Amino acid sequence: MVFTWGFADEEAASKTKHQPGEATTANAMPAGSTRVTVILSPADGGTRVTLRHDDLPNTELRDGHQIAWETYLPRLVVAASGGDPGSDPHS
Repeated sequence: MVFTWGFADEEAASKTKHQPGEATTANAMPAGSTRVTVILSPADGGTRVTLRHDDLPNTELRDGHQIAWETYLPRLVVAASGGDPGSDPHS
C-alpha cells in the first residue's frame, strides 16, 4: 500500500510533537509531499509490517517522523492482538 502524507500548513506543523512535550519548529510539508509505503508479509504465524517514509524534506522532520513511527507501530501490535496500548504518549 502506498499513500502520501503532509501537514497542511505551518500552524498544523507547530502542533506536532516529536518527543512528548516537545513541539517542532513548525516545518510544514504540503499535503501529498511525502510518500509512505507499507508492505504486509507473512512472518512466524503473524504479519510483518514494513514501513518506509520517503521524501521528508529535512533532518528534523525525518527524525521526528522516525520517533512517531517507532512509537505508534508497537502500539498497533498491542491493539491488533486485542490489548490496550494505553494513552497516546504524544497527545
